Amino acid sequence: MPFLDRVLDVPSYGFLREGLLYVPTSREIWREFFARLNPFASRKNWLAVFTWSSNVALLVPLLLFVRFYFSWPLFALGLVYSMVALGTH
Repeated sequence: MPFLDRVLDVPSYGFLREGLLYVPTSREIWREFFARLNPFASRKNWLAVFTWSSNVALLVPLLLFVRFYFSWPLFALGLVYSMVALGTH
């Protein structure tokens, strides 16, 4: 069994309809997204819930930083640090 067949779940709307590739509507995509964020439906969903909640929680410090400490020289320094220093690390 290939690795991706074990790891990826087929969406509830499916990939094929009558043998042709099915393109879901926006409503079906959103419904699938929120169904995958329900940690009570499956234990596999806890990782997605943790990831999204940590991203939302880190949005508050980002907004505070941008509001009170943002400057273009500091932005350039952060860009160099993230691309050069962390890239070589």
